[in-house]
Amino acid sequence: MRYHLKKLSILLVLVVGISATTVNNDRLYEISKNIEIFVNVYKELNKNYVDDLDPSQLMRVGIDAMVGSLDPYTNYISESQVASYRINTEGKYQGIGAIVKKVGDYITIIEPYQDSPVVKAGLRAGDEIIKVQGRSTKGRSLDEMNQVMRGVPGTSLDLTINRPTENKTWDVSLERSQVSIPNVPYSGIVSDGIGYVVLTTFTADASRNIRKEISKMKKEDPDLKGIILDLRN
Repeated sequence: MRYHLKKLSILLVLVVGISATTVNNDRLYEISKNIEIFVNVYKELNKNYVDDLDPSQLMRVGIDAMVGSLDPYTNYISESQVASYRINTEGKYQGIGAIVKKVGDYITIIEPYQDSPVVKAGLRAGDEIIKVQGRSTKGRSLDEMNQVMRGVPGTSLDLTINRPTENKTWDVSLERSQVSIPNVPYSGIVSDGIGYVVLTTFTADASRNIRKEISKMKKEDPDLKGIILDLRN
């Protein structure tokens, strides 16, 4: 009797094991099949759609829709978003050392940081980045271009620059670096007893840097009685 029970137990374990394996194989097959469908649709849209599509933006919409169908707490965070978070919290990132924005069709340098790769290469605010690594930035999203321009310090980045004020276009090669963004780029006395401080980002050392600048102004003007704290942008 015990032998038969033991034999039956082994048989049940085998049946359960085979069933679990079958379920896993079915799930893997479903995943593989649906990924193949998704890739084929993605390729066909990029190849045959009546208008030009931004492949990165199209993929991002697909990913956001996928995770958005689950619950409010499941989200996809891209590498560039992580970098932006690091900039806002630590005041540091790895890249070319400038604030860039999309102006018209192209990515434009808005504010280069002191001693950054951009400044060392002779670039300045208003310069348009029309190519990155030989690839046109026309119509490309800022998020996509930031992903390309940011990278490991010491690696090179080839840009084609247009300076509208001089009607001049040229190629330049930068070396990415660890960039520290000054969150208090300027302070000074603007009138008798009134100081001025600019705060650009709320990093961990923001309050310390503001106190440091106020102390400097108090030494410069012992009768300092007020501060203009500039929090624009």
